[in-house]
Amino acid sequence: MKIIIRIIFIFYCCSVFGQQEKITEKYKKYSTLLAKGVVEMNSLNYTKAISYFDSASIEFPYFHKPYFQSVICAAQTDNYQVAYDYAVKTVLTGIKLGIIPEALGKFSNTALYKQFLQKEDSLYNTAIQQHDTLFCNPLITLYNIDQNNIGKSKNQRDTTVFHQFVELCQKYGFPTCKNVGMELYRKAVLITHNSAMYGYPDSEDWKKLIQIISKEEKRGHIEPGILCGLEDIYLYENNLPVKYGTWFRLRQYYPNMKFPSLDEINRNRDQVGIESFELYLAIIGVELVDALKEIEM
Repeated sequence: MKIIIRIIFIFYCCSVFGQQEKITEKYKKYSTLLAKGVVEMNSLNYTKAISYFDSASIEFPYFHKPYFQSVICAAQTDNYQVAYDYAVKTVLTGIKLGIIPEALGKFSNTALYKQFLQKEDSLYNTAIQQHDTLFCNPLITLYNIDQNNIGKSKNQRDTTVFHQFVELCQKYGFPTCKNVGMELYRKAVLITHNSAMYGYPDSEDWKKLIQIISKEEKRGHIEPGILCGLEDIYLYENNLPVKYGTWFRLRQYYPNMKFPSLDEINRNRDQVGIESFELYLAIIGVELVDALKEIEM
């Protein structure tokens, strides 16, 4: 009997590990395709960019970014029907386009865009029917408290907000586009990043939240590496080398930031399923040779 139990346990562990590895590989493929699309879009190769975004959306069709980027690319090539179709897909994955028409280029001045705006609310309402209001409403309240804390001294802050947020996540899981929509997902990430002061990463609440986030990442419900930037800042503030190079774009605000080797940065990024550091540099418009001068200092 003990032997059978051990075999079952080993089989279970291998299955879980295999599933986790598969999700990480899918994330890596998704984030790499998305990054390549952004690089092509920045180079004005809009048709090629859309092909990358299409491939990325096949990996994770319920993430909005590939669709939204395709709206912009299609608009830039005057292919407004294609832009319209991607706009519909974007809204159905949880983000409203009407609030940011300036990002859509010439598409925002077309009759098709006006037609899209007329049905945007009904599309969005279709999308949010799957949202859990019992989760959304307290999340909005906590976000408002978190924003109200900004700029206040430590004694004036409502320091219970992070604990309440973790309790909410324990009950419902970490917020995702699917269960709360893109806007509230972003707000949840902001609460997470603003809560570093509450004992990241060693407090009991933080240990619980990291475990919850990891669980949702393994399920493929949230994009990879949402804690990478937080971890890099924590390492920087403790005078240690960063792991992922996530703040390289804003390095002028973080003097004397230490970096490991390029190979190590890429190994760390690969483990969480985000695009290579070289692709990240291409997105932010930094030449690799220039970056290496700073990394190797």
